[in-house]
Amino acid sequence: MIGAAEGQLRQEKIKFLFVMTLHPEDPYEPYRRTQLFYERMGFELALSSGQAIVASSSDPLAYYLKTL
Repeated sequence: MIGAAEGQLRQEKIKFLFVMTLHPEDPYEPYRRTQLFYERMGFELALSSGQAIVASSSDPLAYYLKTL
């Protein structure tokens, strides 16, 4: 499904794909598997919520980026 979405986005000349999930340091195991899935798909950690312009200390998000 991600491959199909990437193909469509490339046709539309979209250059980047972002996903959000919990930060890699968060101990919640199901999200660790999610992070590993995205990393295997070629996404890289781009920004943590602590680095974001608008962030809350209770917001442990991480933003993953894939260049298309």
